[in-house]
Amino acid sequence: MRRAPAQNLEEYLVERNMRVAYSVPKHRHYMRSGYSSEPILAEAAANLMQQLRMIKQSNDDYPKDRIANILKRHIDNGLVSKGELGELIGRLLLILAIDGAQEVTQGIHPPQWSKPIGLIDFMKSLLGTENYEEHVRRCVPDNSSGVAFEDYFQNSVIRFTHFARADDDSGVTTEAACAAFVRGLGVQCNRCQQSADAALSVLINKNEPVEEENMTMMLISFKNRSKARNLCDTAIDADVLGCFPESDVEEQDTPGEMRSYICLIMELGVQPRLEVGESSPTTKSTLKRSKDASAKPRKKVKTVASASTSREVKIESKVEAVRRSPRGRGGKRVHPRYVIRICGCSPAVYGVVHNKDVYAHLLHTRRIFTEHARGQEFVSAVRQLKPFFSKGPHGRGHWYGKSGDMTNDEPDAMADGIDVGRPAGEQSSENSDVS
Repeated sequence: MRRAPAQNLEEYLVERNMRVAYSVPKHRHYMRSGYSSEPILAEAAANLMQQLRMIKQSNDDYPKDRIANILKRHIDNGLVSKGELGELIGRLLLILAIDGAQEVTQGIHPPQWSKPIGLIDFMKSLLGTENYEEHVRRCVPDNSSGVAFEDYFQNSVIRFTHFARADDDSGVTTEAACAAFVRGLGVQCNRCQQSADAALSVLINKNEPVEEENMTMMLISFKNRSKARNLCDTAIDADVLGCFPESDVEEQDTPGEMRSYICLIMELGVQPRLEVGESSPTTKSTLKRSKDASAKPRKKVKTVASASTSREVKIESKVEAVRRSPRGRGGKRVHPRYVIRICGCSPAVYGVVHNKDVYAHLLHTRRIFTEHARGQEFVSAVRQLKPFFSKGPHGRGHWYGKSGDMTNDEPDAMADGIDVGRPAGEQSSENSDVS
């Protein structure tokens, strides 16, 4: 976007040596600029961000979300286009998570931000300890046999202080992961990269040398849409992307020797479904397995009361499991994949989010009825104004003359939930939690 405030800020940052001017076109109407990978500058920025999070102001109820509030001001000035908001907020959450993990594990002020951190500590910081223990710790690969998440990654470490853009699809290979780990950067995938938006380098065994054979990745997809798709359609396949070398499959003889990887899907834009037009309090979905693997996902309605208000909200929780043959693709062996999907952007699912309203504003995800402050009878009146057309009664449109689906314009029921892939052929119990 070329709005004046954004362009002025861009020029100001270049002038102050905080942004690099790569090129100026002949017409000189604007410049091409960006941020090069500078680990020392990233370390200094981490110190400043920690100070901003720790200093409490009189008008600030959530000092730990101050970075998000600063970002919100610049987005309001047109600094970032809406199409890039999902990736930007996703990278912010990852940076806040690893900084929080460094503060907890090192216990010094300020920490050494570039020091490798345990992958499990990072996941606990990102999701919160309770969510990690409940959903991720016992998660197993969905596409082949394998051990639980914590057993496989108990000695794994992750290391990044900033992100850098990849210019081609080589950014999601283990060779690039080794170089990125040494430099301490996360890979911001090429704009034409299939499926993945970012990749984080993971050293599988911290007691072994930093080399390609000891590297794997966390492949990340950022989504800023109001409805979550089926888990099978959004999971990232590292073997399709060519993340691992061909020799990695040919040289392995036993399933236990194949390198595993993580697929993290961040459905940031999904908002909870509300009743009677109320604002949503902080909620947490309890995910239940379906009774039969061949049946449709069961829906369970849970009523949660906010700690600060007597209003109630109903959220439907459901689990969509990935069902694939353990033999892999056409008899060819595949790398075990741990799938984790996070729906929503609130304190219920992220340990680094404290005020969900700030992030909803950043993501521009809340629709008309999500924030409507009055009762259901007034919502029906607003629908009669026909702000959009879709099937269903109450003046929302005329695709169908009779009652139809009433949820087309409503937020998704998967909001504020964590979903993980499960192995093929697993017999689910109706009353057991997702692991």
